[in-house]
Amino acid sequence: MCTVTWVKTVDAIVVTSNRDEHIGRPKAHFPQVLKQKDQQILFPQDGLAGGTWFAVSDFGRIAVLLNGAFEKHIRKQYYNRSRGLILLDILADETPLEMFNTLDLAEVEPFTLIYFEGKKVIELRWDAVEKYTKELDPEENHIWSSSTLYSADIRQRREALFQEFADADSSLNENDLLGFHQFNHS
Repeated sequence: MCTVTWVKTVDAIVVTSNRDEHIGRPKAHFPQVLKQKDQQILFPQDGLAGGTWFAVSDFGRIAVLLNGAFEKHIRKQYYNRSRGLILLDILADETPLEMFNTLDLAEVEPFTLIYFEGKKVIELRWDAVEKYTKELDPEENHIWSSSTLYSADIRQRREALFQEFADADSSLNENDLLGFHQFNHS
């Protein structure tokens, strides 16, 4: 899971995610709506673990998953539960932020979950030791890149490139952001 952006345009909020996955991993299933607890959630289902990396609920919530927390970690052979299933558990809960704070993640691989609800933008991180929650300014543009794929230096360069791109044009739209995700990550 590679890159996520949040951009507030003139008339919309655009959340964009692209997923980089190992070529040998089974393909994800086409996005579908499934009932999770008391709500409908639209998501592409991972072909291996059954979870997801991007989900939208009928409560207006969005959650996007990135591998790793702050730095690349040493991967264990086995984890208790898929991070993509954790995403669905959190998104489907009545109180997602409380659930994250009380959820036992002891044997879950480190992750960053970007959670959007209304105008709130919140980073939820698990580094295999501690949980971190950080609310961000929804009026600013944001980018996140997977810490398992990119070093801190590269993530900082990508952030600078994104800020330059986003600041250069106040009338960005979905196609502009798609182009950024496809072509501007040297």
